[in-house]
Amino acid sequence: MTTKRPHLPDDDDRGFAFDRAGVVRRQAIADAMVGHSLSRVRYILLEYAEGAVGDHTGLRSVTDPAELHEPAWKFEGFHNVDFGIEFELDDGAAFFATWDMPWPDSLRLARGDMSTWTGASWDVTDVPPWNLLTKTPIANFELHYEPWDSEGGFWFRDMTLIAGSTVITIDGADADGDGRMMPSATNLAVTFLTLDSKT
Repeated sequence: MTTKRPHLPDDDDRGFAFDRAGVVRRQAIADAMVGHSLSRVRYILLEYAEGAVGDHTGLRSVTDPAELHEPAWKFEGFHNVDFGIEFELDDGAAFFATWDMPWPDSLRLARGDMSTWTGASWDVTDVPPWNLLTKTPIANFELHYEPWDSEGGFWFRDMTLIAGSTVITIDGADADGDGRMMPSATNLAVTFLTLDSKT
């Protein structure tokens, strides 16, 4: 998070909210996913290889066995996604999570898909923990906001999704040179845990 408050018009397509009413409107987007299971989840990663972005427009589906064998997003204890996560629900509705643009001070959850974006598309629907959410409806999806500064406004810190005994948190974080999670304004980190039904 930067220290300067963004001076742009309030926009419900952004993660940053200028007042509590804006927070409520953004939470309503997450609430629309509650009660549904997921039919597809995709990680969208930026293409850093020389010429990769210029070689295509739109999303490149990752299908090469060598690339699939060593996922670029997989780290010990978390998944690192540097562009966005796309969710498709059982009724066909689409949503996506990313970091806020044009200023990267908040996360963002929005309606719609990422089909017109440019990047590498990884289908992780069958990858734990997402595979559990294809069978279990989302019970709760909470966006966590905090006050920005004395001038007002609220920044979108992280989000928590609960389905059955699975808890998934999406933070603004990246992997450092040693593969450990560290705070970041332009990356997403997915962490998850399974609640013990006996506790």
